[in-house]
Amino acid sequence: MRSRIDDRATAIEPAKNLPDNSLLERELELTQLRERIDALRSAQACGVCVLLTGEAGGGKTSLLAQAERCAGRDVEWLRGACEPMLYPQPLGALIELIDRLPPSLAAAVRTGQHTTEVLAGMLALLRDRRKPMVLVIDDAQWADGATLDLLRYLGRRIAGTRALLVFSCRSDALAGDHPLQAVFGSLPPRSCLRIPLAPLSPAAVAEMARRAGRSAHGLHEVTQGNPFFVTELLAGDAHHLPASVRDAVMARAASLTAEARDVLELASVAPLPIELDVLEALIDDADAAIAPCTAAGLLRVDGAALRFRHELARQAIEAMLPPGRAAALHAAVFDALSVRGAPVVRLIHHAARAGLAGAVLSLAPRAAREAAQVSAHRQAVELYALALTHAETLPLAERAALHAAHSLECQHIGQVDDALASRRAALALHRQLGDRLSEGLDLCELAVAAHYHEGPQAGLRHVQAAIDVLEGAGARHQLAVAYAAKAQMHLQEESQSALDYGLKALALLEGLDGAEECRVYALNTVASMRLRSRDDAEGWAMLQRSRDIALQHGFESHAASSWLKTASLCLLHRRYAQAEAAC
Repeated sequence: MRSRIDDRATAIEPAKNLPDNSLLERELELTQLRERIDALRSAQACGVCVLLTGEAGGGKTSLLAQAERCAGRDVEWLRGACEPMLYPQPLGALIELIDRLPPSLAAAVRTGQHTTEVLAGMLALLRDRRKPMVLVIDDAQWADGATLDLLRYLGRRIAGTRALLVFSCRSDALAGDHPLQAVFGSLPPRSCLRIPLAPLSPAAVAEMARRAGRSAHGLHEVTQGNPFFVTELLAGDAHHLPASVRDAVMARAASLTAEARDVLELASVAPLPIELDVLEALIDDADAAIAPCTAAGLLRVDGAALRFRHELARQAIEAMLPPGRAAALHAAVFDALSVRGAPVVRLIHHAARAGLAGAVLSLAPRAAREAAQVSAHRQAVELYALALTHAETLPLAERAALHAAHSLECQHIGQVDDALASRRAALALHRQLGDRLSEGLDLCELAVAAHYHEGPQAGLRHVQAAIDVLEGAGARHQLAVAYAAKAQMHLQEESQSALDYGLKALALLEGLDGAEECRVYALNTVASMRLRSRDDAEGWAMLQRSRDIALQHGFESHAASSWLKTASLCLLHRRYAQAEAAC
């Protein structure tokens, strides 16, 4: 029996009056892709990463589609996409691939964590192939932290596969400090290929106009050779050249019925494809309302969901919505997705755009914690910051906790000014509450941030204040944290003070449960101090123990610090083989 979705997809036809869009001025780039794919058929594994860049609408998708058509049936293509969510879902680029992944790997991907199972499973997926494979990650400029970690992991090992790993991304979104730049820059140069797509020339634009039976007069000037812009303008009214792509998209939408416009506007506020059952819950006779949108070439049915034919069209429709209308649509989508158990990051996007402060306060901290657990610290910072914009009504203790969590995540990504500001806000709230233990911990964290930002003296001032608060309060753990922090700050100048305070911290932690992070911190400092002056077996053992505990409990920054100190101290004591192993 055919499903309703099958019936709907058959009944809805795409627009038939669009111009002939076969590729122009992409012969060189297509040849580069075809040569790399052909090389995958050789006896030697020779996988490679491709960074395909171009402006939005620059023809990246069309180029890859043409490469797939030319590649041959023996090449397997997998395509995932990142989405412009306010707070991306971890491993969101793999969600579309779940049905094509082995069951165990699919289950691991659903957790949203870049676990060993996900990393090893995706690598095995690329390696364990006799035939070539192309894995495309579209719109990689929107990749979440977990996806970026996975891409780095696969990219550094791609040469040992018969796979092409393609990052398709918008060049105008890749600022110099964009995380994707760091990922690609860290990959082996021999396994990397950059393919930038330039805008079309006036001659190519004129050829597209000729194929569409239209005048090319002024077309290149207004589109600057952007293939999507050209296509949209040529598909519009033959007697009127819109001044912008937004006008072209709106011209297509103008003839739609009110019900079809409702579909279009609802879809425009959803960066991800919107499920057909969500539309059915919000719009009467959704099937009939969808058909004109797809016939106009604006939307297309994609499995059980509806999506815009191009992201720029979605943005054009969304930009035209009055603020009140946009908020109401986001609220409606939020309600419909909530009862369907949608991922929390997706709910937050709509709650924030709808101005639903209560929902944001409920969901954003939870999503931030989940993001931090999978090392997506940039997303965690943004989520905590979002929660703080709505936190005025929270009890003081809860508001202080949000500031403290935001500060820690800011430190992870090097936003020291923001880390200091949030920690000072938490400190002020804890003092207002009379919470001395939290005040002491705030001062410790403030000391650490100030130390890295302004130098040891700034940090020592805050950490001594923390010790003054905590000594005599019977708070062993908190006082040990303060001692460990002070030891670290003396490490550069006063070796004996660093050793003394580090040992005082370890003594307080003896037999204390739940204090592993502080123990790691103190062990690292004491071990470093001992090993600076002599090649000391006990010092090496303490440094190893610090690293083991950090790795066991997922204390990433402490583990990294331990590896770095191991490498540098091995060089100091001429343990070259051990130094190389540490690197």
